[in-house]
Amino acid sequence: MRCNVPSMLREWHRAALLGCELERVEVDGQPLGPEVVLMLNLWIAAGSAWNASRQDYFEAWARLDRVVNGPVPRVCRAPRRRVGRASP
Repeated sequence: MRCNVPSMLREWHRAALLGCELERVEVDGQPLGPEVVLMLNLWIAAGSAWNASRQDYFEAWARLDRVVNGPVPRVCRAPRRRVGRASP
């Protein structure tokens, strides 16, 4: 079933205005990783979901796809564990 992506993005934007965040997102039954969900929440909070929702269906989907399948920026990645000598 095809979902109405612009409508979904508007709903996410409205929920963010009320202080809600996405906790879990599934695409084709597969949950997205926590860093991707964090990126989505940041993208929505920045107003990008609203801007994407004003585009036609295919452009809105393309913008959402770039967030979901694009590289995760360093600030959203889990911190790496330091291995080796402990600092004094």
